Amino acid sequence: MKQLDIKKLHMYREIHQQAEAVLRTKSINIEKIKIIASKIKEKNINNVILSARGSSDNVCVYFKYICEIFAGLPCGFAAPSVSTIYGGKLKYDNTLVIGVSQSGAGLDILNVIEEAKKAGAMTIAITNYETSLLAHAADFHLYLGCGDEKSVAATKTFITEMYVLGLMCAEIADSDYLRKNLDMVPELLKQTLEEENKIIELANLCTNFYDCYFLSRGINYVSVLESALKLQETTYIKSKAYSVSDFYHGPFAVVDSTQNIFLLHGQGRANMDLYEMFEKLMDAGANVIVISNDSYFADYPKTFFVPKCEECVSPFVIIEIMQLFSCALAVAKGNNPDIPRGLKKVTITR
Repeated sequence: MKQLDIKKLHMYREIHQQAEAVLRTKSINIEKIKIIASKIKEKNINNVILSARGSSDNVCVYFKYICEIFAGLPCGFAAPSVSTIYGGKLKYDNTLVIGVSQSGAGLDILNVIEEAKKAGAMTIAITNYETSLLAHAADFHLYLGCGDEKSVAATKTFITEMYVLGLMCAEIADSDYLRKNLDMVPELLKQTLEEENKIIELANLCTNFYDCYFLSRGINYVSVLESALKLQETTYIKSKAYSVSDFYHGPFAVVDSTQNIFLLHGQGRANMDLYEMFEKLMDAGANVIVISNDSYFADYPKTFFVPKCEECVSPFVIIEIMQLFSCALAVAKGNNPDIPRGLKKVTITR
């Protein structure tokens, strides 16, 4: 069977559109985000509930970390079945509810927003479709504006969702530090893809993988969640993501010389936890691949280095690498990552 040309795939092309996409997303939304931030302060919001599925749910994990770290607002995740199946009624006093869906077609996310709005919550929808039901249901709509995403695997919608939520956190927290680092993301994304050939070479070395684990901690927990999902849906490799702190509680027992581990790490506050896990994995003889910008791993031959950046934006470059890695590995295994088996672009759940 003739191998697909990776450069003709929608997934490949959409990964390469991400640097420009985040710039468009900012230009479209930044003034509205400033209004939203002022409303959050005006309404004395002290609690945030997030509602999403799939990759968008992983995006919300990123927002939870940076919102709690920089803005001090506790963030939780909605369980849509509480209202859609069980008819539960929640109290949303002083609460912001955010629904994130690239299509805006998820009925469960829509229900969460509608019920929250009835109960007095401030609501925000983030979608890539201005005419979607979700976009019209919320008090505020943040439009990604990144163009149609034709590949089933989310890439540019994921990155722009993460970026627009980062921008919102920067305004809520009034953090020049976050603003400055988010402004660097487009260039960081471009720099990352300058190493495209090396990423593809790495993928070609992993065609015999049957299963693997992804490990990180803190802000980069989003990176392992999204990377495991991308690998599952494009290559069909059984993948599981853990925080290193959770991996110690039982799952570490599976580690031996046959186990493949991806350690995803942006240098920062979680350094010591990643170092300790790395050494423990080495002692167990695991096959460890490190994706990091930390010189601690400089002498380890299975390290792929990402551009230097602050921890708060390192997920953007780490995830972009794993997007391209997944795309290339799918091609190397004879799969078409644009149309993975059993999946559709828009999935309706309740």
